[in-house]
Amino acid sequence: MQTLFRRLHQLEDAFLALLLGSMIALAVLQIVLRNVAGTSLTWIDPLLRVEVLWLGLLGAAAAARTGRHITIDLLEPVLKGNAKLQLARLANFAAAVVCAVVAWYAYQFVLLEKEFPTPGVLGLPTWVFQTVIPYSFGLMSFRFLQMAFVPRAKES
Repeated sequence: MQTLFRRLHQLEDAFLALLLGSMIALAVLQIVLRNVAGTSLTWIDPLLRVEVLWLGLLGAAAAARTGRHITIDLLEPVLKGNAKLQLARLANFAAAVVCAVVAWYAYQFVLLEKEFPTPGVLGLPTWVFQTVIPYSFGLMSFRFLQMAFVPRAKES
């Protein structure tokens, strides 16, 4: 099972790297086209906005997987031992609940968008690109829940 998760994590990291590389390549292409050829491809800017959304949300899910998400640790330096562990579990559980609620409402939003589709990038309906919202928040909820009940050391 660990091997399967490791492979899935590697696939997730590779997709994020590919997404970032695509964003850089498209942005450079757009800049070169504007400055050298005096033209541009109209679909690049909207696609870059979609890619920013995907990279941000999937990157947040990857950060939750590795325990590198943003945290507010006012009490962590003062607490010791079991109290520190229980606070971390409570914080992760609370984060899991919040992410699950956001995932649910994002899913409802995508269903509404699917019911009344609007054209998006490259002629695809916008809801196709918005599916990343409930997916990533659902994944973050799962990962925070894991950390709440199976705490582990941060990956390096």
